[in-house]
Amino acid sequence: MLHIHVLVFVLLLFLCQAAVFMFRFLVFLGSWRKTFATAVGVSSIFTSVLFTLVAITLTFLTQHGNELACEAAILTCDFLYTGAKAQLYIFFIERIYIVHKTPTQTRSTSPLYIFNVCLLIPYCGILVLMVLYRVAYVDHNNVCRIGLRNEGALPLLIYDSIFSMYSIAMFVWPLYTMRNKSTYVIDVTKRNTVGSIVSTMSSFMNIFSIYYQNRATAEICFWYCTMDVTINVLVMNYLINGGGSNSPKTSDSFVTVDKKSQHFAVPLRDRNTLDARTDMTGRTTKVELTTGRSVKVDLPTGRTVKVVNLEEKIQSEEMALNSIC
Repeated sequence: MLHIHVLVFVLLLFLCQAAVFMFRFLVFLGSWRKTFATAVGVSSIFTSVLFTLVAITLTFLTQHGNELACEAAILTCDFLYTGAKAQLYIFFIERIYIVHKTPTQTRSTSPLYIFNVCLLIPYCGILVLMVLYRVAYVDHNNVCRIGLRNEGALPLLIYDSIFSMYSIAMFVWPLYTMRNKSTYVIDVTKRNTVGSIVSTMSSFMNIFSIYYQNRATAEICFWYCTMDVTINVLVMNYLINGGGSNSPKTSDSFVTVDKKSQHFAVPLRDRNTLDARTDMTGRTTKVELTTGRSVKVDLPTGRTVKVVNLEEKIQSEEMALNSIC
């Protein structure tokens, strides 16, 4: 029997997800700073919307003992729900890289980033277990029941808990150890700490209910999963929103080198790293702050150099690193 109040609640969640997706998608299209992390975030929101839409459709189709629709229901949870979760993991990996990276590191040379990407490999194996040990059948009351056997649910619960706690630790630790970071970087770190905690609590409760119940009606299963992905959509919207009023501002300057290996100083407001690049070769040379509020750089003769304050333009740097990697 279809519970109307459950369906209405899921429809409201779907409208909320769709509104967030349309807003984020339009903002993403209109922005020139299309970073990889933001693209993954928007894709995660879209996957959540797609999951909820399919869930609503299958809720109707499974009301009359349709075995094919019942099988499709559990596969929807296996692929679309876990797909949205996987993109959330990737988003957190990108944010961890931004918070912990050194000025000279790219993604391909960052041991931490490579390690975090490797952490996604077991998730592929867990997806296989979820498919192999899925439960989907129509009972004697003509009700579709779906779920996961312990062999599929327990590894998912353990993996999600470990990865989520690891992400929280990687965001909390820098809050106590970072030095000379701009307010924007600190704000990004705090936002991702809050987001990872909320996402962890939501996912744990949902996955634990799947493990505990073992099998439930498709309607109830979709209800739990839809609430979880909706929370993740709101978390992703909060994280993509960035630093708000603390967003980076432009403070570029141009210096022409008249003599070979001439030293020149560039005034800074923040005591952090600069990015010096030549307009002829396009190569980037990272330099560290030496004394006071200026930095000295050795460059060839006759080159016009654009000096960019990376801490004030961290999003631009992130996009540049994406193109390099």
